[in-house]
Amino acid sequence: MIIIKRLLQPLIERRLFQGKIIVLYGARQVGKTTLAKSLMEKFKEESLYLNCELLSVRDRLSVPEAINLKSYFGHSRLIVLDEAQKIPHVGTILKILVDTYPEIQIIATGSSSINLLDKTQEPLTGRKIIFKLYPLSLGELYPAKDLLKISKASVKLPSR
Repeated sequence: MIIIKRLLQPLIERRLFQGKIIVLYGARQVGKTTLAKSLMEKFKEESLYLNCELLSVRDRLSVPEAINLKSYFGHSRLIVLDEAQKIPHVGTILKILVDTYPEIQIIATGSSSINLLDKTQEPLTGRKIIFKLYPLSLGELYPAKDLLKISKASVKLPSR
């Protein structure tokens, strides 16, 4: 499988481990999970991916108790909560985590941007950095090409 390096990745990497939650949202199938897993590559032994669509994961993350949440994460420093809006009271859970364990980096992804941002808006004021992932751009598809030439070649002007 070919993985296309996203232009957003280095921007997110520069913001890791600054005591804030990274919120990554966008439409379905734009590559949020792939990007999040790619970010985890640098921290293989210290990262944890959790699919919040799974009932077992939601159950473990739904109790707002810092010690229980930390024990679920183990020694992981980078935690990806994929489809985080599925967790009941996700904003409160994330607030507890960032306030209690600022050394842990949480990346919360969600395709339902309205739900994810609404649920994290008030509790995470000043505690989050938001990134929106769009569909692939020409620069991501053709990183070594002259984008002006590509866009001119794809646009056919009507003949006179």
